[in-house]
Amino acid sequence: MVRIRTSVEAESSAAEYMRTIGFRDATALEYGTGHGIDVFAQGASAQVKWRDGPATAEDLRGLYSTRGADWRRMLLFFSQSGYTEDARDYARSAHMALFTWTKDGIEPVDDLATTLRDRRDRESAARERPAPAPPEPAALPAWRRAGQAISRAVRPVWSPIAAVVGPHWRVLGAVFFTIVLFVAPFGADHVELRVLATTIAVVGAPTCWFLAIAHRRERRRYRPQRRQVSPGGR
Repeated sequence: MVRIRTSVEAESSAAEYMRTIGFRDATALEYGTGHGIDVFAQGASAQVKWRDGPATAEDLRGLYSTRGADWRRMLLFFSQSGYTEDARDYARSAHMALFTWTKDGIEPVDDLATTLRDRRDRESAARERPAPAPPEPAALPAWRRAGQAISRAVRPVWSPIAAVVGPHWRVLGAVFFTIVLFVAPFGADHVELRVLATTIAVVGAPTCWFLAIAHRRERRRYRPQRRQVSPGGR
C-alpha cells in the first residue's frame, strides 16, 4: 500500500482506484471544498475525507447535493476512518458507494461498492484469460467429398467448353430449338414425345432468338465507335 500523508494524496489515490473500476477519466481536483467534489469522472463524482473520525450522514449529504438532476451519475465516498451507522443507512437510501482505506489499500464498505470492485475483478480476469483455440473444422460428409472430387476432375474438361459456349448460349439455343421445331412434328413413333418436343420448341425457339438479337443490339450499343478521319487528315 502506498503511504498517504495528506488529503491531496488521498484524492489522487481515490482517483486512481476509480480508474481501475471503470471510470477511466477520473481526475482528482485537489481543491475540493468541505462539501464539494474531490474526484470527477464522466459518469461519477466522489468525495474524499482524509481525517480522524468516521464520516457521518451529514458528510454524505454534501456529496449527494452535488448530483442535482443527473440521477444517472454515480456517487462514491472515500473515508480514512470508516463510517457511522447513520452514514451507512443514508448511503443505502441514496444509492452511494462507500470505500475506506485499509492496510491492503482501498476496500469497499457497502454492497454497491462491492459490486463495483467485483466488476473490476471480472474484467481483469477476462483480460488475463487466454483466448480460446479456434474450433477444428467439421469433417465433410462422404457425399460432399465425393462431389468435390468429381468437380475437380471434370473442371479441366468443362472449363474450355464453358468458355466457348457461355457467351453464345442464346444463339446455340435458338438454333437447337429451331431444328427441333422442324424435325419433331414428323415421324410415326412416340406421338406423345413428339408433341412435347414440339411444344417446348415452339416456346424455346422464339425466346432464344429474341434474347440473341437483344444481346447483339446491346453489344453494338456499347461498342466503341471508330473515329472517322476526313479526307484532309483531320
